[in-house]
Amino acid sequence: MMKSFFKINKINLLVHLFLCLFIILVLLILTFSSIILFSWVYGYLLALIFGLISFVLHRFSFYTFLKEENPFEFVFYSILKTGIYSIPFLISIYLLNVFNIFGIIIGTIQFVLLNTFKFPIKLIV
Repeated sequence: MMKSFFKINKINLLVHLFLCLFIILVLLILTFSSIILFSWVYGYLLALIFGLISFVLHRFSFYTFLKEENPFEFVFYSILKTGIYSIPFLISIYLLNVFNIFGIIIGTIQFVLLNTFKFPIKLIV
């Protein structure tokens, strides 16, 4: 199932991969010029990991909703997705020196916008 998921969403994932690489490059340039700390990059990468998990869960919830038409399962996945978005913020509260909250905000906003745009959804067969 995951192979066909990545095959269908290949263009969307490539566009956001290049966007992520561009943001990481900008953060690294700002880090090496001593404008920001390296914890911004760590925070962004943490938000990137959980954002990708949320993106896959978002697409999976749409696929299962179109197949099974169970609204309760869709609401469950939506609540779970919100919980996945909150995990990097909780980690940054406990590890203030390692993960910067601003890097996490940049990464989270990127994936929230990714999940709100309407991309073509194809049913996995």
